[in-house]
Amino acid sequence: RDFEAMVEGKPVRLIKDGSFAIDNFKKEPLGEYEFFAELRMQGVSQLGQIEEAILESSGNISIFYFPDDEVKFGLPIMPGSLDKSSRKIVYNDYYSCTFCGYTEILKPSHSQSCIKCRKDKWVKASNRKRVT
Repeated sequence: RDFEAMVEGKPVRLIKDGSFAIDNFKKEPLGEYEFFAELRMQGVSQLGQIEEAILESSGNISIFYFPDDEVKFGLPIMPGSLDKSSRKIVYNDYYSCTFCGYTEILKPSHSQSCIKCRKDKWVKASNRKRVT
């Protein structure tokens, strides 16, 4: 079984509970734009819609979605949505870390570090449901 996993590769969790599984994501040669494009082609507009996303050994991505009533605020992945990222938080609202996708309510401040990855660029989070 170990030999089979070595030869074929193991499935890798890329997203867990609406944010990146950072340790796994760093190991995979998957570009952000390519990955976001793949998610969009499967009807995803923000990461809070995803309970889990797994990169299979075949190179395909399996996505398991939250039911609509459990969709969380998450990192928007539509083209241009990360262009408005900022270190400064102006309004009390949900924000997502642009690096790891961790999402929380932030209060106005000049700079705020993500508790998950320590990066400090944020974008307003989305709670948009999937359109199926």
